[in-house]
Amino acid sequence: MRKLFVAISAIVLFISCQKDITGEIDGVSNTSSCNRLTRIVQGTTGVNNGDTVFLIKYDTLNRVAMVIDSIYKDTFTVSYDASSKALINVTAYDYNAFYTNNTAGKPVSAEWETSRTTLDYNFDTIPLKLTSYYNDNGSWKRFRYFMLTLDAKKNVQKLDAFTNTGVADGNVVLTYTDVLSPFTVLGLINSFNMLGMEDVLPISDILYQSPYLAKTILSSVNEEELNITYEFDSKKRPVKSVAVDKYIPTGQILNIYTRFYYYECK
Repeated sequence: MRKLFVAISAIVLFISCQKDITGEIDGVSNTSSCNRLTRIVQGTTGVNNGDTVFLIKYDTLNRVAMVIDSIYKDTFTVSYDASSKALINVTAYDYNAFYTNNTAGKPVSAEWETSRTTLDYNFDTIPLKLTSYYNDNGSWKRFRYFMLTLDAKKNVQKLDAFTNTGVADGNVVLTYTDVLSPFTVLGLINSFNMLGMEDVLPISDILYQSPYLAKTILSSVNEEELNITYEFDSKKRPVKSVAVDKYIPTGQILNIYTRFYYYECK
């Protein structure tokens, strides 16, 4: 999936199409909490067609413990700090991302191989500024930064992009539905787009997850527009999403991403 703004990190994509599976892999199963997201079946029309089903497993504190790629048998394992309970590490095959948190338990940095991002806050909880870095022979060098604007519901409404030297370089504008997102539990795991879910987890790289479902994402940086529609069940949980990614100057549709969602209880 193409990024809707200039890449903050390296991207590994898992583009997929619908395939049915059981609710258990290698003896690991979920328990309790009917509204927990347990399975995502991913699909796409366009380029890079493939098959992926993600199974989501939780620990006894109701935190995501693993995300299992049932097709390729890859497992993202999540670790938390014993005292603060904040997420500090995500590993999978050759992937190993580390997170640092402030005293409020909010993530302030993430590192993976040659990429690093930091997030500054107001009063330790309100995200204000995201900075991206690249590794230059062992030294982190700033690549660009984004100033964040939140709406009244604490969704990221706008990101103003700036070059390393502080020159304005476009923006990303988002709109949202009035439905809370069940996907935020996967936000940090998708920080470097390792789950390839930047349509329903937009701008995961900023280390902050907007609480509501995204509806549109308009980027003047990449000249792209993403429109997302959802189908809901009787409990107003999203059970399907379709995201259309369009190149603004020509109107060309770059990709259409389809996902199906399953929960602990119907």
